[in-house]
Amino acid sequence: MKTALAEKLPAFLKKGPNSRQIIGNLFLICLLFQVFLVSRFSPLYYLLEILFYTEVILVIWSLVKNARKEVLFLACVALIFVVRIPFYLQGNGMIITSDNALEALQPSEIQDSHTAPIFLLNSSGHNGTLKYLFTAFVWDIFGWSYLSFLLVQLVFFLGFLYLFKEIFGKIIAGRILFILMLAHFAFIEVIFDYSIFNRGGPYMEMLFFFGLGVLLFDWTLRSKPRMFLAFYFFLFSFYLHPTGIFLSLPFLAVASIYAFKSRKLPLFLGLLVMAAALSMSHLVYWELAGAKPPPSGDWYRYILISAAHLSLNQIPGYVASLGQHFQTAFQGLFNFELSFSREFFRDPKIWESILQAISQAIILLSYAVLLAGLALAVRRLLAVRKRGLGLKDAPSLLALFLFGSVLAKMFILSPKPFLEPRHNLDLAILVVLCYVLVFDVLSGWLRRAAWRPTAAILALFVFAGPHYFYFLKVAEFKKESYRQIMPVLRDNGVKFLASDFIIVYPIYFLSQRQIAVTDTLGPVTINFFYPELKAAVDRIPWDKKAYLFFSDAYYRADWHIQKTHLFQTRILDRLEKANIPYRVVKLEYYTIILPAPSRLRNTS
Repeated sequence: MKTALAEKLPAFLKKGPNSRQIIGNLFLICLLFQVFLVSRFSPLYYLLEILFYTEVILVIWSLVKNARKEVLFLACVALIFVVRIPFYLQGNGMIITSDNALEALQPSEIQDSHTAPIFLLNSSGHNGTLKYLFTAFVWDIFGWSYLSFLLVQLVFFLGFLYLFKEIFGKIIAGRILFILMLAHFAFIEVIFDYSIFNRGGPYMEMLFFFGLGVLLFDWTLRSKPRMFLAFYFFLFSFYLHPTGIFLSLPFLAVASIYAFKSRKLPLFLGLLVMAAALSMSHLVYWELAGAKPPPSGDWYRYILISAAHLSLNQIPGYVASLGQHFQTAFQGLFNFELSFSREFFRDPKIWESILQAISQAIILLSYAVLLAGLALAVRRLLAVRKRGLGLKDAPSLLALFLFGSVLAKMFILSPKPFLEPRHNLDLAILVVLCYVLVFDVLSGWLRRAAWRPTAAILALFVFAGPHYFYFLKVAEFKKESYRQIMPVLRDNGVKFLASDFIIVYPIYFLSQRQIAVTDTLGPVTINFFYPELKAAVDRIPWDKKAYLFFSDAYYRADWHIQKTHLFQTRILDRLEKANIPYRVVKLEYYTIILPAPSRLRNTS
């Protein structure tokens, strides 16, 4: 009976899902997502939610069915999750600043409206990410929480690691590949950052779809569907964040060389144009007919160096400037966030020196690996003239194209303030690729002694120590600060609050949008986030809203402390001159001014 029943079952149910079904369903999600963005047709929300949970079931089912084949990846997942548990235990403390809170506010807005997600509520030129929509779907089932938002981010990160494994699995031995999959702990700070979402932005999603495009690309150019999907996901990654173009263009340049060599360049270009027409149509529509975001001033402005400004006698200056920018960006990959976190706390000099030495060691090691990787790439390509271009030469070609692209970007675009790790993911991927090239050469030596891979993994955790320590310390501090402020605001019936950008949107999120906020009080204010909300709160009479200031115990720059004192004094003087009763609540990290508490509670 059981055998007869099994024979009647479709092959899909007997064998479990395959990669075609998983990728096909994801492609359908992305395609409907594009329609959803343009039409804002709310019934599509429910259809996309069904497809999302279908995808979740397919992926989990596939991992269970192939658990024996995926031991390497599942072991990596377990280790990654375990070392992040202390971060996740901080819960809302992982809302490091308003950047994080603004991201998590998007799913709330989507849940309310059941319309397409708009990136940071119309504040930026690129207009939506899947992560917000997926988080809204998760919250529909499991309820609202910042932890579930972080776990959605973690899934994108694990997806990126899986793609990394699949892309390089045929080049690198399994034991060495395992080391490289754990390299994010120390080698590239920005990837560790985005795996715990220390900074805002859809960079990890962009990396995921770029990696998916690389994996799907058919180097033999025989499979038209695979090539079309690869191009589609490349361009979709660019839509999720414009920095994706600095990864996709070098890869497409390398791929076009293989297309030319195979005499299939017309097919290559034709499929690329078709994929572009489909994947970018909604973005073109949005740019032409969509609502324009509010002016962002210098926030997102790039300064282009034009031919008119170039001069031969200034070449030494250009080279020196380019070298300085490259060095700053490279070191920022490993210590930008670490430097920020160290300034946040004032630790003993000896302890700080030890952590700084560990951080500097990985920078120097990665410099050496970058140079060695590029040298290996050049050596391999010089040999191409004798033996011809093969598929195993593609990583070397990509490394050199990426290096050239990074230098060109830094020369043409004035990088200030675009020297943060998140703005240089192309350089981060270049460093990762150079580690692959170097480890490929060293793989035989590493395999001969069983202790060497273990020692390498232990070294990774040592190198990760400074970031892990300081990131966790910041999260613990933030958790305690929110534990202090939120009950006071709630117990005093605060409905309208003016404060600094750093804190207002965490409060808006943690109050589940019950406390309307504005950051126009300063000292830091950013005009283009939630402009309608800020305008509404600013219209509330100044004596009928609360004012929140950081105390001197809250770690900040000296200029911020001085301006905070000035603004606080102004508010108090204004209340006293107008004979408005008020109360000052002093906490360890905050000072709250509550004018006429009864009015605060009754104002609507």
